[in-house]
Formats: sequence, structure tokens, C-alpha cells
Amino acid sequence: MGMGFALLVCAGALAEQGLDRVATLVRTGDELGALKEIAVLPQSVRGENAVRYLEGRLLLDVGRPCESMGKLERARADLPASMRHDSMRRWATAAAQCGHCAEARPVLLDGASSDGAVTRRDRAIAADCAFQLGELDVAAEELARLTRRKHGVDNRVALLAILSDVYVELGRPDDARGAALEAWKSAVEPGQQDTARKLEGRASPDVADRISRAEEMIDARRFAKAVEELEALDVGDELDARWRHVYGMALFRTRTRYLDAARVLYRSASLRGEYEIEDAFHSARALSRADRDARAIRSYRRFAQRYPRSRRAPEARFLAAWLEMRLGRANGEKQMERLLRGKARVRGRWRRSAVWELGFRAFETRRYGRAARYLAQYTTLVSDSMDEARGFYWLGRSYRRGPKAVDAYRRAIAVEPLHWYAVLAVGRLKRLKVKPPAPFENATSPSSVEMPESDLPVPGTFEAYRRLGLDLDGIAWLNTHEHALVVDYPRAQRIALLTRLYRDAGAYRDALLVARRRMSYLHSDPAAHRWWWDAAYPMPWRSIVDEHRADLPRALVYATMRQESGFRPEVVSRAGAVGLMQLMPEIATKLAGRPVTRYMLRVPETNIALGLREMTALAAEFDDVYPLSIAAYNAGKSRVRRWLKESRRMALDRFVERIPFNETRNYVRRVTTHYARYSYLDAPESGWPTLPAFVNP
Repeated sequence: MGMGFALLVCAGALAEQGLDRVATLVRTGDELGALKEIAVLPQSVRGENAVRYLEGRLLLDVGRPCESMGKLERARADLPASMRHDSMRRWATAAAQCGHCAEARPVLLDGASSDGAVTRRDRAIAADCAFQLGELDVAAEELARLTRRKHGVDNRVALLAILSDVYVELGRPDDARGAALEAWKSAVEPGQQDTARKLEGRASPDVADRISRAEEMIDARRFAKAVEELEALDVGDELDARWRHVYGMALFRTRTRYLDAARVLYRSASLRGEYEIEDAFHSARALSRADRDARAIRSYRRFAQRYPRSRRAPEARFLAAWLEMRLGRANGEKQMERLLRGKARVRGRWRRSAVWELGFRAFETRRYGRAARYLAQYTTLVSDSMDEARGFYWLGRSYRRGPKAVDAYRRAIAVEPLHWYAVLAVGRLKRLKVKPPAPFENATSPSSVEMPESDLPVPGTFEAYRRLGLDLDGIAWLNTHEHALVVDYPRAQRIALLTRLYRDAGAYRDALLVARRRMSYLHSDPAAHRWWWDAAYPMPWRSIVDEHRADLPRALVYATMRQESGFRPEVVSRAGAVGLMQLMPEIATKLAGRPVTRYMLRVPETNIALGLREMTALAAEFDDVYPLSIAAYNAGKSRVRRWLKESRRMALDRFVERIPFNETRNYVRRVTTHYARYSYLDAPESGWPTLPAFVNP
């Protein structure tokens, strides 16, 4: 009996391991792999309603709806309510695809909730069912309502195509053409090209319609394809201005044909059409992007003179002066100064930027008194903590030494704890032989949160989702039910309860977002309010990080992960970078020496291992000067090498300020800030991190 019981326990453990493998594949998005694993599960596990539900939704996702129906139909009992509702909705979707519209349509319309994208999707399928059932007037009304707006329905092109067919059946040819034309213009994604070709005959697009389709391509970021389509058009005089505007903007957005864009947009602006002002501005902008700075300066000036009341005029005047300063022309500073007084005066963002440029240029040319005057003014104009700390730090640099410099550095340190500029300011104080304050010497102690005696248990519904690998569904359920989960607790305890709940659920991004609701704790001592800091700066997958980080500081790894993905293994950027460390599959393949797919990059261990391989190589490339390796992780090591060569030996703080890409400059400052905070949290006794004073080619 004892041996039999042991074998039974062993079999159960093996079955659960099999389900764990399924869940891992589901998390990576590998539906086919998950289905193969489900097929070899013991029948006792495969027959569970929860597993049937998972198998049914996977079958539906891979295009096997008729098989899906059977699994979902038998998976409704003893499931959590949200899973049960979803099972019914997916069963109805599968039934509709298998031709059982009479049964599916009532379920879709009855089961749809009144909020969110699911409702619109259910109604879209129900409308298609009405068409299949011959209820043409009903289908036309519902489809027209669903497709009225351009955004909010994922399958709008398909619905418009169905609506066009409905209008044909109803004997409404003009409406049929209108729906087909709208579908054709909107079908711009790579997977929609077959649909576009099929619709083109009925749509009968003219040249104006083809220009509209190119605009849709630009909105979808398919710039090269838009250029290709526009270049194939034979445009008459009537549409010449519009065509040149769209063509010029498409060229501009490709980022590879700026000179062509400048020429086309200049001609478009000269036609005095609807887009004259935008085209004139972007013509100058294109010249600047093409490094034709002298021509760009003239174009910006001409623009500001011709369109003085345009919202673009202040920006044009600023950019003209900025380019002159960048070229080292004496007139540049005079032009920038004019932006601060008289008729050419600018306000808001451009005034702030002008003051900064004048102050920083004065510092770089060793006119420290002039720099201090402008930078003191800059500190009064700033709108966020990054710029505030920047102003005080460089004000201190301009004072160089003495009480004013010390005071400015201390004010930079006080803006936010362990900030990029705070770390730099501490280094400057040490060089002045002034003892800097401890990282949290002036910490506040907010009282808006009261610590509960115990944590919230992870809800059973979430655990049911997580067991199947449907973590995102579970997190969405937690998001929806946040209030209900904490409503019986004192208001002061709710933030702490939710951060810990999300942390225990592995939803680190959501814990971070909840912590941000109480940003006053950023100035609190972690020793007194560790719960907030652990939520805002978590360290998940620590054993994996430690296994692969080699000599990289753990703090640097988590700082990069926080900035890159916000701890979301599933996230994919617009450019196609995947996972925690935001790796492109082709780069990951090169790092691994074998093919690496997007599915594989969604696995935390794989993504972290390859990301740390890249980070380690970059750290070695730049002699462990982490701000440089951080910049290279964002912009590429060849660019950083070029910037170093152009700068020669330069103070690190100046080098970062001179990074020509705003995105990379901000990335370096933010990741280094995270690095400083993680370093302190990991080892509070370490105090302030140190940064090198200079960088070399």
C-alpha cells in the first residue's frame, strides 16, 4: 500500500510537471507547441475542465475552430466565473466559424459585456453571423455601426469587406463600392495585401483614393511602401499639391531620403496649398537631418519670416539659432539671445531650451559668469525633476567652487535621491573636499500609507489562470477587481496591499505602477519604507540574473531591465525587440550562435542570458565605464565610438549632455539613476556610486 501510494504521488507530480511545460509554452506564445504537450498529458489531467478550456482556446487560436467547440462546450463547469464567461464567448466564436451561426449569435450578443474590446469583437462576429443567416438588413446596420470609427476594431478591414458583400446582396452598389473602397484604403498591413488586391476591382480607386491609401500606410509606419505606391502614380495638376505633401512626408519619415524630402516639400509649400506651412517647416527640417546645416538655417529663417504667427515659428527660430551655435558661428548666440527678448521672443519649451543652450555654451567656452546667469534662470523655467536637477548641477559647475557652487550641488542632490545629477554632484563636492550628504540624509517619512499586518492571499482565480500559463489574463483580472479585493481594508493600507499582491503574482510592472500612485515615497528612507522601494525597484528572476551576469553589477542589470521592458517578459517593441532585455531576434541569434525565435525570447532565462551576454561585451568594450556601455546598448557601440572620437578626452558629464540623440541621452540618465538606486537597495552601506570623471576615445 505504501509503495502504491508513493507511485500515485509520483504520477501526480509528473502530470503537474507536464502541465508546467504547457504553461511555459503558452507564456511564450507557442500555441502549437503547447497543444503538442497537452496531447501527451495523462487523461486525468487532460480531462480537467481548466485544461479543456485551455486546449479549446489554443485550438481556436491556431485556426481549428470545429475541434475547439467540443473542448470549450465541455469546459464550463467548476471554472472561475471569468473563465467560464470567456469559455462561452470563445465557444460562440468557434461555432460561428464552423457555420453554427444560429446557436452562436444569441450567445455572442447575450454574453458580451458593455465595456472593452471584447464587446466590439463579439458584436462583429454576431454581425457576420447575421449575414450568414440571411438577415441582411440587420447585418448591414450592425456592420455599419461597427466600422464607422477607424479605431477600436482590430478586424475593421474584414468587416468592411463583409459589409460590401452585404450591400451587394441588398442591391446597393454605391454603398458596396464605398465599403470596399474604405476597406481597400485601410488594408495596408503586410498580412492584408491579398485582401486589398481582391477588393481593388469593386473599390475602383482613383488617384485621390490611392493618395489616401498612402496616407494610411504612413500612419501604419510603412513609409517605404507609401513612397513606392506614390512614385507609381500619374498625378495631374489638380492633385499635384496634395501628392507632393504626402510624398514628401513619406520620404521624410523613411529617415533615409532627407534631401529628396526637402526638395519635394519645398516645391509643395511653394504651391500654397492646404499643407503649405507644415511642408515649408519640414523642408527645412529635412535639410537639417541631411546635415545640410547652412541651407537649413536659411530655410528656418525664411520660414519664421514668412509665417511669423505659425505655431512652428518659435521652433524654427530656435532651430536656426541652435544650428548656428552648433556650427560655431559667432552669430548663433546673438540669434539665440534674441529669442529671449523683443519681437522675436519665444515662450514655454523653446524659451527654456534657448536659456539652456546659452548657459551650456557659455560654460563650454569658459565664460562662467555668463553661464551662471543663464543657468540660474533655467532653474526657474523647468517643468520636471530631470531638468531641475540638471539646472542646479550645471549652475554649480559654472560657479566652480565656493559656497555658491556647494549650495547649487546640494540643491541638485535634493531634487531626487540618487538621481543622475545627484551622483554627479556628489562627485563634484568630493573634489571640492566637501562632505556630501548621505543618500537619504534628508529623507521624508510620508504617512499616507499604513502597513497591514499580513498580505492579501493571491486570489484563486488568478492562480487558475497562472497554472495554465495565462498570466496576462490573470493580471487583467486582478486589474479589474483591484477595488473589490481591498475594499474591506482601511484606505491607508490599500496601496501597500496591492503592491504586495502584484509582486506575489509576478506582476512586477503592475506593482510598480501602483507604487507610483504614492510618489512621495521616492524621498523616503528605504530602511523605513522598504515595501515601496521593493515595488518601485523590484529584483525578480534573481537567481537567473546572478547565474549569467558574470562581473556585471546586479544593479546595472536590473536598471537596464526596468527601463527596457518594465519587467514584462511578453512585451514586443514597435521595432520588434522582444522580452525583458528587449532583444531583436537576429541579434539574439548572433549572440547565441544558433537560431533564436521570438517565442524563445519570451522565456525569461533565455532573454536574460542573451541580454547579459550583450551587456557584458559592451562593458568590456568600454572598460566598464557604464554610462558608455548603457549608451551603446541603446544606440549601438559604433555610434558611441564615433561620439568619443569626435569628443576626444572629455568630462563624462559634458559627453552625456552632448549626445546628439535625445532618446539616448535620456536613456543614459534614467538607467544610471536606476543603477544608483538599485546599488543602494542591494547594499545600503555602499552609499553613493562613483562615476569616472572623464571619458576617452
